[in-house]
Amino acid sequence: MSAILPRVKAGSNAIKRHYAHAFHREWNTVTPGVVYALAQAVRAFTEPGDAVIIQQPVYYPFKSVIEDNGRRLVNSPLRFDGERYTMDFDDFEAKVRENVRLYLLCNPHNPVGRVWTRDELLQVAEICRRNGVIVFSDEIHCDFIYPGHTFTSFSELGEEYLQNSIIGTSASKTFNLAGFQTANIQIADRQLRHRFRRENAGSMKRVKSGTGS
Repeated sequence: MSAILPRVKAGSNAIKRHYAHAFHREWNTVTPGVVYALAQAVRAFTEPGDAVIIQQPVYYPFKSVIEDNGRRLVNSPLRFDGERYTMDFDDFEAKVRENVRLYLLCNPHNPVGRVWTRDELLQVAEICRRNGVIVFSDEIHCDFIYPGHTFTSFSELGEEYLQNSIIGTSASKTFNLAGFQTANIQIADRQLRHRFRRENAGSMKRVKSGTGS
């Protein structure tokens, strides 16, 4: 799902053919990358001192974008049974009540390689919905799926969960195009989209003026 695709007439149709969900141009914000967008989401949807939850072991910038922005890191560790990693739903639900405002989900997960099932995603989605936690689903590795496994985008879980989520994708992994520094950030809810774009515009303005990122 390339950040180049919104500029190509057939782009949205190509995504619809390859994935179960549609690409909506009006929902999309192009950013310099998914990690950049994670940081924007932390600033847009939380305040200093608020908590953001992740599931370690996970790609190290997930931790960095939380701590570097003065937010509190909450970790719900993945469980390893000697063969595979799974989510600890009881631990996750207990910890989202610790003033958590945002959940950074990695699906497929880097580095453990799990492609979360629909049932697993529905469980964490419902926990987040009940507790008012916004979900940022990093789906940058969605094309790296072994036979016998099926990728489910967070956007496919249902309208009530879609409206509580941000979906991040990029061509950088699939096509080795990291040097392009572009990502697609899809946000269905208008209010969340406005908050994200306002934060993104402010960051871009600060970068151009040389006053920070």
